[in-house]
Amino acid sequence: MSARSAARPCVIPSVLRSLALAVVPHLIFDKRMLFGNEKKVGALVNTEWHSFLNCVISRFETGFGPIGMHREEWRGGTLVRLKSEAVREAILASAATEISANGYLDTTIGRIAKGAGIAPSNVYVYFESKLQIYFTIYEPWFREQFVLLERVVKRQSSRQEKVGALVRGILRDIADDKTGYTAALMEALAAVKPKDKYQPDLLTWAEEKIEDMVVRSVGGYHHGHPTLKAFAHLMMLTFDGSALRAKILRANAQEDKTMEAVEAMLMQIIMVPEGDLADRKAVSAG
Repeated sequence: MSARSAARPCVIPSVLRSLALAVVPHLIFDKRMLFGNEKKVGALVNTEWHSFLNCVISRFETGFGPIGMHREEWRGGTLVRLKSEAVREAILASAATEISANGYLDTTIGRIAKGAGIAPSNVYVYFESKLQIYFTIYEPWFREQFVLLERVVKRQSSRQEKVGALVRGILRDIADDKTGYTAALMEALAAVKPKDKYQPDLLTWAEEKIEDMVVRSVGGYHHGHPTLKAFAHLMMLTFDGSALRAKILRANAQEDKTMEAVEAMLMQIIMVPEGDLADRKAVSAG
């Protein structure tokens, strides 16, 4: 029998659980013969044994998983499961494969656990929710795309080319990525509930990075400029729409013929005419 088939959970009725906790200790221990101190042994039976037996029963109910996947130790009378970096990485690898192939909504904790070779309950030892798993995968990937985009923008020679590379990089390369991660982002955000405790920290970071790239590439702006902040926010709103639209178009084998016009409009918003740029520099110098 394989490790996975051996890890199928079983349910122990509450009546049998109570019976085991009440009867089994007395079948194993003869309190007077072992210690000659009924009070001392009674305390052992009522605390350490109950904690141990509860843990064993829970392991049967949730599934043991492959041998060697977890380590446990007693702490203060409680058996504590120690986290394993190998298990955490297996969960993330399985989730990345599932999300890329099936999207966020069709990816379940059960499928993630199956791919990682563990019981579904064990996933929650490492992550609070599917949303947390997703952002653990998506956030470093997303940040890396912006680092690569900065390099592309920097290599361009003119202001026009720099802004064009910035806009296209976000709306095409990142929004329409072939991993499926960004399309899954739209599904994840649409399904967010209060209990997920979602925080838009990554969105705030992305808008700040856009502002920074414009300041260094276009000139004529300073951090916090109203037009610059509006442009960064509009870029991320368009990013969301582009990612969602790209998924729909890809599913129907269609092309978005309006994207170039949208990109040109966004570039026009942020491009400062050369004459105005000279005036702004003079004002800054003065």
